[in-house]
Amino acid sequence: MEFLKPEGLKLEGDLSENFKFFSDEIDFYFTVTETDQLPREAQVELLKELMGPESWDLYKSLSSHIEGDETLLEEETVQSILSTLQTHCVPHKCTIMDIFNFLLRKQGWEETFEDFFADL
Repeated sequence: MEFLKPEGLKLEGDLSENFKFFSDEIDFYFTVTETDQLPREAQVELLKELMGPESWDLYKSLSSHIEGDETLLEEETVQSILSTLQTHCVPHKCTIMDIFNFLLRKQGWEETFEDFFADL
């Protein structure tokens, strides 16, 4: 049974949304093709192939601090690669800015309370 390979991780545009979409596609592809039943090394090699050259270069630069340590490279898994990319692609939300915007928001003169409350 042939399945379409997922597209590589797109590094342009909304990187957070692109990574979430890529991660979901990889999980789905690995489940459908039963790649999650294969040995860890085969899973990692397939993920490297599916990521594409640009995102693989990004991963190598993010994990360059472990290049010299062979024990860490041998323990590389699909989840460790995806979590390394996630720390770069999905930024932390700034709660201070959210609080500031919440406190700054005032109800307009003609605005109903329901609209004001829904906007909060």
